[in-house]
Amino acid sequence: MKIRTKIALLVGFCTFLMLGSYYLLSLQSATNALIDFHKRSTIILEQSISDPVQLEQALQQHQASTGQSLLQQLTQQFPQHHFLILLDRKLQHSSMKDAELSLDSDETARGFHLKLKGPDNKTSVIYLINDPLPVQIAGQTYGVLTLPKSLLGIGNREDTLRTSLHQSFALWFAVLSLVAVVLAWLGARYLLSPMLTLKAGFSRLEQGDLSVQLDSQRTDEVGHIFQSFNQLASKLQRLQQQYKQMSSDIAHELRTPLTALRSRLEAIQDGLLQADAQQVGQLLDDLQNLTRLVEDLRLLSLTESGQLKVELQQVDLATMLQQLHQTYLPLAQQADLEFELQLQHAVVLADPLRLRQVVTNLLDNAFKYGAAGKKIRLALYSVGTDWQLEVADQGPGIQAQPAELVFERFYRDPFSGKQPGSGLGLAICKQLTELMQGQISVQSEAGKGSRFYLQLPAVSAIS
Repeated sequence: MKIRTKIALLVGFCTFLMLGSYYLLSLQSATNALIDFHKRSTIILEQSISDPVQLEQALQQHQASTGQSLLQQLTQQFPQHHFLILLDRKLQHSSMKDAELSLDSDETARGFHLKLKGPDNKTSVIYLINDPLPVQIAGQTYGVLTLPKSLLGIGNREDTLRTSLHQSFALWFAVLSLVAVVLAWLGARYLLSPMLTLKAGFSRLEQGDLSVQLDSQRTDEVGHIFQSFNQLASKLQRLQQQYKQMSSDIAHELRTPLTALRSRLEAIQDGLLQADAQQVGQLLDDLQNLTRLVEDLRLLSLTESGQLKVELQQVDLATMLQQLHQTYLPLAQQADLEFELQLQHAVVLADPLRLRQVVTNLLDNAFKYGAAGKKIRLALYSVGTDWQLEVADQGPGIQAQPAELVFERFYRDPFSGKQPGSGLGLAICKQLTELMQGQISVQSEAGKGSRFYLQLPAVSAIS
């Protein structure tokens, strides 16, 4: 079942429940109205009886010898009323010829219950709350009850009113139900229109169109979903471009040392070069560069896929930096560089081997590309609850804008010249830093050098 149908059914069910409740409440209200109407009719019966004085005078002056003849005289004299002649509280004669009558007296209370069954087989019950008027006929005391003719149609009017109300309620219920179904369908269509747009976008992604972007100015939850989709599509497009670029770069980087190896070996084979120790050393250097490139690719692949495991432990970062400073100090003296060291005691949670690899790579780049500035600075200081390591040089800086592009695979800045390298070192540093729950960033200005920042959480902040 489609979501649109489910939403329409849900809305329709809620609407039908609401309308059904309205229908039942309306019927209950109508029933109460009919009961009230019936009560008012009974009161009208009590108040609409003819003037008792006039009726008593007519009964005293009658000349009838039987109850039937008295009934005829009263009917002629009071044509707007029906009359019932009783003997010993039992019905003897009635002026209502077209109705079946049943008169029951209430022994415990004043009055009579009059049941009338008309030609339409509908029964009406009328409560007569007046005592019968006594009259003497042939030495016997009869009782006379009077009933306005206008009251006899009350039962029929009640049925007519009830039927009319039922029909009216049923008609409005059907109309409102139809309107509810139409509105539910339109509402479901409106609510699902963004999902159809999203589905079309995913279809284009499935077909390989990674440039698709959903145009939406909405600021609600649907708009947030569209924004997430656009971000996903943009990221997939960047990954595809990076994949294509990486494939091209890997092919290029592997082709260069392999071509050099092949050319040198062919030259030795053709006798153009002697297979002496110098040539063998050059071949070994080329193989070492090729091996380093393959190892860097393997390490980068492991870090990006999350398969590289790091062993986090407490590391005395200040001691590690002092050791590295002593290692690089002879290189700085040989290149006539000022190698400045500023430290604070810091303990971080990291993988010591991978952390040393990251810092070593940053120092190698500083000595390789920033030696022209004649000063390299290695500093460690606190930033909030974290420790931040800074490697700064005063070389030519980074031409890329933004500077974070240096963390992409195989990126080589034009300022780097023809310095050897695979272009994978900083990409590996970024992945290793993130595996150790740290952050790495760079700030650079052309002609004024570069500053790399490695930020790691302190042990107390982690625990």
